Amino acid sequence: MPWRVTSAEPDSGPPAGELFAARSSRWQEEARVPPCGSGDLAVSVRWFRAAGGGLRGEVVAENVSGRVCRLGSKPGLQPLGSDGQPLGVDQWVTLEMRVPPFVILEPGQSASAPITWSGWSGRSASGRIVVSWQGGSATVDAAGPIEPGPPKRGVVGSLSSSWFTRIH
Repeated sequence: MPWRVTSAEPDSGPPAGELFAARSSRWQEEARVPPCGSGDLAVSVRWFRAAGGGLRGEVVAENVSGRVCRLGSKPGLQPLGSDGQPLGVDQWVTLEMRVPPFVILEPGQSASAPITWSGWSGRSASGRIVVSWQGGSATVDAAGPIEPGPPKRGVVGSLSSSWFTRIH
């Protein structure tokens, strides 16, 4: 049942409990959709320079399989060094709530998640990054700058990501 704007008059729309029950039932049904595995998605990462020397960008995941799948959580990010090993950059996980905490992708549909990398002064990055999600992971060559500039004095550089949102 879609949301609708109604007046504040009594009996002007479905009770809040009915709206929640309808959405909750749909979310429970969607949660049974199999998660997107590593072979189900074509994943890409794009970085752009941000103010202050950091990077901002997005992870895009396209369902290239022949089935519907569920893409959940925020993507994990692990930049790799020129030796192919993880750089050890901290990833911050913020606690904003998202209900449901996933998107459903039909074959051919895509979702994106905003990402940031605030600064780095460790080993050189290679431009390759491991992107992980509930159900899979992919190692990709990122487009754009390879790494951000050094973090501001007294600030530790870190990565962060937000929720996947379906691209329409």
